[in-house]
Amino acid sequence: MASVETEWTTLLSGAYETLDLFTKGKGIGNIASDFLNEMYHPQEILHDSEKRNTIIGIMPRDYAEYLGNRLKINWKNVDELYTSLKKINYNSTSERIFLEFFGIEPLKKYKEEEVIGVERLSKDLLGYPLRSYQHQILSDLKQIFEKGSRRCMIHMPTGSGKTRTAMYYISELLNSDKEQMVLWLAYSKELCDQASEEFKKIWTIRGSKEASIFRFYGKSDCVLPSKKTNGIIITTLSKILAAKKKDSTALSILSNKIDLVLFDEAHQIVAPRYESIVNDVVQLNDKSKLIGLTATPGRTWDDPLEDEKLSSFFYHNIVSLKTDSNESPNAMLTRTGYLSKIEWIHCECECPVLTSNELNLIKKLRDDGDIPPSVLNKLSTDAKRNAKILSEIELLLQKQHKRILLFATSVEHARIMTGILKIFVNKYDCSVDCIDSSTNKGLREIIIKNFKSDDTRPHILCNYGVLTTGFDAPNVDAGVIARPTKSLVLFSQMVGRMIRGPKTKGGTERATIVSVVDVNLPGFKDAYNNWTDVWK
Repeated sequence: MASVETEWTTLLSGAYETLDLFTKGKGIGNIASDFLNEMYHPQEILHDSEKRNTIIGIMPRDYAEYLGNRLKINWKNVDELYTSLKKINYNSTSERIFLEFFGIEPLKKYKEEEVIGVERLSKDLLGYPLRSYQHQILSDLKQIFEKGSRRCMIHMPTGSGKTRTAMYYISELLNSDKEQMVLWLAYSKELCDQASEEFKKIWTIRGSKEASIFRFYGKSDCVLPSKKTNGIIITTLSKILAAKKKDSTALSILSNKIDLVLFDEAHQIVAPRYESIVNDVVQLNDKSKLIGLTATPGRTWDDPLEDEKLSSFFYHNIVSLKTDSNESPNAMLTRTGYLSKIEWIHCECECPVLTSNELNLIKKLRDDGDIPPSVLNKLSTDAKRNAKILSEIELLLQKQHKRILLFATSVEHARIMTGILKIFVNKYDCSVDCIDSSTNKGLREIIIKNFKSDDTRPHILCNYGVLTTGFDAPNVDAGVIARPTKSLVLFSQMVGRMIRGPKTKGGTERATIVSVVDVNLPGFKDAYNNWTDVWK
């Protein structure tokens, strides 16, 4: 039979070393069970065949026999019984028996908020004025289009109101004498939700006639309109690609109805599969215009050829924030209170030993690429690194920070840190939650709603890969960027989630950002002016 240490090593996976470090002298078994349940729901543990088989392996014989009978297994001896239990076909029927045997309540299915497919909007009396620098952006954009160009990039820092500015332009278009139709493209449901809500706000004060929102994303049963209608189609790239795959003529037919295409997070637009979507609409309709929207008008930080390709796609037309002096747009927005003042804390960590292959992979990566999974896994399970991150978070709590975001190194890392934090910072009466790509969307909405609430208790939200865009929580006053990346775009997006200033409703005057600096791995700071040269 395996040793207790071996069993916990298997069940805790990469978290074992971290937990062992934090429980030195106390014995890992005292809290390992609680920690495991904080990382995973028991149903998720049973879904993992390796963890499930470890549990079966330490199960008393009478328990194993009872479970075997419930599962209608035939066995001749004890060894055959345990072997059969481990080889069981783990389907919905056997899972129900396992859950009942262990007395586990199945994972609750949280209902997502209903997404209305098509919504017609009329005017209301609400105030939602533009800021002066947003007026400047719109004025410059109109001048470019008045000169006959059909493509332009809007470059504004995260937190300065890119979506709001673009929606004001769209509202003017939809208010014109002729019916106009806009296609809004984004790569995530969160960005589409953000766009939908922003358009509704704008139209309540700007709309002079009826307009429609076609929500062609997520679980909405909305279909692409067959007739031209005054309004906006908001869709994810995956949804529109699926429509094109189902009917190769779908976009070419749609193109005749579209007057404006807006591509959110437009640094991705020259990726071949996305470029084809835009070309199918804009190139087939010589009257339609294209606007890109981004805080980072480049795909890399040191590959001018790749960034030149993006610039060329927009005919080198870009409108950016102008300042009265030599200060950067970020500095101006911070001085005027639209962005928070950042206190940077650099937390230096020694990298785990990397193989020569891993080091070579990092060197060869495109500069919008991601760190190899093997490296991320080593970082995620490095106990000393995790101890430093926990120490920094605890300091943030001691300094009375109330909303803290952790951008974890991987999905596993987000769960490890959630489990550790729930056990070791409970003295601060702190709420700790975790979101990753596997989180039920209904549950995700509840977690985010609680995080954005006015609750005076501290809240920590750990995530990997889901809160970099389309997530707006102005009350975030601190965060830890533990995810190494070669992508300046990604780094800028993570920073942007934490710097909504005091002039933004619910924003903060200051934000503390802990940047985990791993020796021999890339890191960044300010990004706004990085691509200026390729747009000249």
